Amino acid sequence: MKNVLISGSSKGLGQMLTSILRNEGYKVFTMGRTPSADLDLVVDLTDKEATNVLLGTFLSENIIDILICNAGTGKMPFGITSKQDLLDYFYDKNFLTAKNLVNACMPFLKPKSLVIAISSIVALKDIEGAPKEYTFAKRELNKMIQNLAAEQASKGIRFNIISPGNIYFSGSRWEEISNEKPEFVQRMLRDDVPLHNFITPDEIAAAIIYLSSENSRNITGLNLVIDGGQSL
Repeated sequence: MKNVLISGSSKGLGQMLTSILRNEGYKVFTMGRTPSADLDLVVDLTDKEATNVLLGTFLSENIIDILICNAGTGKMPFGITSKQDLLDYFYDKNFLTAKNLVNACMPFLKPKSLVIAISSIVALKDIEGAPKEYTFAKRELNKMIQNLAAEQASKGIRFNIISPGNIYFSGSRWEEISNEKPEFVQRMLRDDVPLHNFITPDEIAAAIIYLSSENSRNITGLNLVIDGGQSL
């Protein structure tokens, strides 16, 4: 059994991945910002000191084989309008959360440990409607993970990226949009996504399972894109 720690797992994609991976036999530890009975670890990952203290205690007692940096958002915040404030918001939510988490875990990672960052295709291609500040943050995330892949390869620690396109599941933002604007969604899938499909959490979980398997032992620095061809 492999031990997995997933950030941003109190809701959304992280919650879905937790359920799927547990069904596949992984032992999953959950992490989020707001206290909940479903969370094993509660911390604001933008707080470097708090993250270091919590993870230092936790990882001195628990071995993590797979670290999944999932915390992040592409949703525009309410009430923030200035470009600098938007940049800070998306940078903190999508880059700093991963940076602080990885740095806190680094002293405890061992040969064959795997770190996976959940990024986005916005880092590869300008997507209509995606905030530029969000795009910038995801590009910084990708650069950090690929730099770490090169730096840590000699220690046998692997770093990879999964970049999804439009993810659909019950309760997702794309479910809301599909209900609100069905014609827009149909047109988007027809015109912008060559394979004309949404991405599902099962596909992302399958990628995680593959990247954590012995068959991927020589894969590091990879950006695995799952988007139906949208970023082509």
